[in-house]
Amino acid sequence: MLGMMDKKIHNPECGEFSKCVKILNLILDNEATVEQETYVHEHIESCMVCFEQYELEKNIRDLIKTKLANMPVPEGLANQIRSKIQIFPHH
Repeated sequence: MLGMMDKKIHNPECGEFSKCVKILNLILDNEATVEQETYVHEHIESCMVCFEQYELEKNIRDLIKTKLANMPVPEGLANQIRSKIQIFPHH
């Protein structure tokens, strides 16, 4: 996500679009401040372009979470991970 957040994204219909997209990603990653969340939620009440972008980003993330949550874990994977963790010394 960091690569996406570094880019300036423009939309001629909204002068705040780039700023909103950056904060939207922070919100969806649960990394936004209260002020950032307030700004975006107030902004998308009156900006359909940013509201649609928020809904799109949210739906994509929800879809990915749903698909990943339903993926079967290969048999024995948990034991392989545990054995590799035990190899590393504890600090």
